[in-house]
Amino acid sequence: MYYCAIVDSSEKDRQIIQSYLKSYDKFVVKSSVSSIEKGAEFVENDNVDIAFITVEEPFLNVVELRSLYRKVPVCIFILPNQQFAVDSFFADAFDYLVKPLDFNRFSKTIQKLRVHFDTQDLIILSKNNIDNDYIFLKVSGDRI
Repeated sequence: MYYCAIVDSSEKDRQIIQSYLKSYDKFVVKSSVSSIEKGAEFVENDNVDIAFITVEEPFLNVVELRSLYRKVPVCIFILPNQQFAVDSFFADAFDYLVKPLDFNRFSKTIQKLRVHFDTQDLIILSKNNIDNDYIFLKVSGDRI
């Protein structure tokens, strides 16, 4: 399972992201909040794999915003324009989407996420099995 947090000041946009995520197995929304502060507090105290951050605050740039979510391995920014796209990658963003959110573009991000997490799982399994006479495989998040 991949645990997600959604941070957006718009209830409608949070619902859109949640509905898109329901289209994919193994993506579970653990938190959906309206403010940066609430989201940062939640991810500080709970394990979250992915943060979808769609709040644009005039006093924070994306680098500062990402620093508030440092515990989250993957951050995806969803903002109304492309103004902060380049900065977001300097902030180690996984992806940058532009509102209004397009399902096809969102789907490409989900596919990239699956490849990313599957690769991470294989790296961890490889490291754990170096000195063993057996191996475990993890396929689509399931250990076999």
